[in-house]
Amino acid sequence: RLPLMKYGTFGCAVGMTVVGYVLYTGTEGYAALFALCLYVVSYATSWGCACWTMISEIFPNSIRSRAMSIAVGAQWFTGFIVTQSFPMLNDNAFLREHFNGAFSFWLFAILSLICMFVVVRFVPETKGVSLEKMEEVMAKKLGKKVPAPAATEAQANANA
Repeated sequence: RLPLMKYGTFGCAVGMTVVGYVLYTGTEGYAALFALCLYVVSYATSWGCACWTMISEIFPNSIRSRAMSIAVGAQWFTGFIVTQSFPMLNDNAFLREHFNGAFSFWLFAILSLICMFVVVRFVPETKGVSLEKMEEVMAKKLGKKVPAPAATEAQANANA
């Protein structure tokens, strides 16, 4: 799951960068088509599907429902921001005159690289990790200590 997120996000950035370059230079050919296909495939395998699996696995059981609702809400909100800002950026006369329509693609390519940094730095691999162990894995990824689990009543009685 984590490799899909890393490489998919990088593929999105590369695809958007190439599309921006093609628009900026005004070149013709199949480069833009291949770059857009790279973007679509990369997005579909990373943020389009793998992130939904990770969202359901990454949070500890004690906060899973609230954390998932915040994460999904944030994802939908940022999707809304992208769909609202792209036409505004693309139709801006100043940006169109200076960048030939490439600015929005380059901006979102940079944002994809920032997302890739966040994924690499803060998101742990969830494959093969039980939901009960996820809190430990996440704490280790963030460099924090995990409190020891509370002793069960049977263990407390045996030690007494």
